Amino acid sequence: MSRPDPRLVETGPLPCLLSVPAADPGRPTWLSFGEVARSRRAGFLQRLGLRDAAEAPGADRVFTDRGEDHVGSATSAYREERVYRWLLSRRLPGPPA
Repeated sequence: MSRPDPRLVETGPLPCLLSVPAADPGRPTWLSFGEVARSRRAGFLQRLGLRDAAEAPGADRVFTDRGEDHVGSATSAYREERVYRWLLSRRLPGPPA
């Protein structure tokens, strides 16, 4: 049985990243920065190639930062219809040919 990644915290239908992943996850990513992740912002931006969701809403790797704490940023993200529309418009990469 595989063990869950300790960098992930289940917060509902989507996990919450608390630290920069060791490798690119190879999938669309929306990260809402809170107080915990904000201190690692440069690493997240570099590793994941995140772009500001307000400037690049069509990108597959985006972030928002409203200056909220961890709970506030998660609550805002789960309340925001735009996040759900973005997630539903993305596809995971298919299996190798």
